[in-house]
Amino acid sequence: MKLNVFLCLGCGLLGALLRPTLAPSPARADDAALQKLQERVAVLEAAQSRRTFDAPVNLPPLDSSVTWTRGQSADTPPGHTRELLSLISEVTAKQAFAWPLYIQLTTSHDRGDGVGATVRLTSTGDGWASGFHAETFHDSGKGTTIGVNVEPHKKVDNGRSIGVNIQAVDWAMAGVAPKLTTIDEAINVQSAEKARFLAGLRFDAGSRGERAIALDGDWKVGLDLGNSPLQLHHGDGIGMRFDARKQRLEFYDTKTGRTLGFLPRTAREHAL
Repeated sequence: MKLNVFLCLGCGLLGALLRPTLAPSPARADDAALQKLQERVAVLEAAQSRRTFDAPVNLPPLDSSVTWTRGQSADTPPGHTRELLSLISEVTAKQAFAWPLYIQLTTSHDRGDGVGATVRLTSTGDGWASGFHAETFHDSGKGTTIGVNVEPHKKVDNGRSIGVNIQAVDWAMAGVAPKLTTIDEAINVQSAEKARFLAGLRFDAGSRGERAIALDGDWKVGLDLGNSPLQLHHGDGIGMRFDARKQRLEFYDTKTGRTLGFLPRTAREHAL
């Protein structure tokens, strides 16, 4: 009897000592809830990862699996840039197919659009901005350096295949769109002070087709040559130019420059 009482008292005392250790304390309960919350966030981040660098930004309604944002409120010192993602690749092999960034899109949609890469640029300052900017340096070698290369493919006769499309739009992202949208230039060709082009627009000797330049729209001026003459054959051929000093349209030999004939601007209207 005494032994049983002693054992019961011993068990009770041991349970009293172990109960605080084995029972879930409020702090441990909070840790368990926090762990469950962290696991849930990890699952969500696995499906859609977002990370913000520096200052926060206004996120557009995008359904992106990975989103990195970076805001900037302080001025960038001259000679410095700020990037969100940088891909650096250096190739020393003589045979290589180096593609630092590869995007593949396969789509069979009938409505909507499919775009491999989209850049939406909104400019509100006085500086220049570009959706895509490429800087090519042809330092050595006999190869060809190209800023942008487009290789269109077409397997069927129906539909259209366009290499480069420039469309003037008449809508605005926010607010009321203007009654008339006028784009300054669809394609603008510039030259630095000590740089020049051998050809501003060139059709390769192997190029062929129906029409080299097609003007199907309604243009006030179809072709404005400015002060440049019109040459009908490269090298040895016939050219046409306007002499502003003599105020006459001249036909000349492109090889010698000799004037073959002219039409004075002040002449009376007559049939040729």
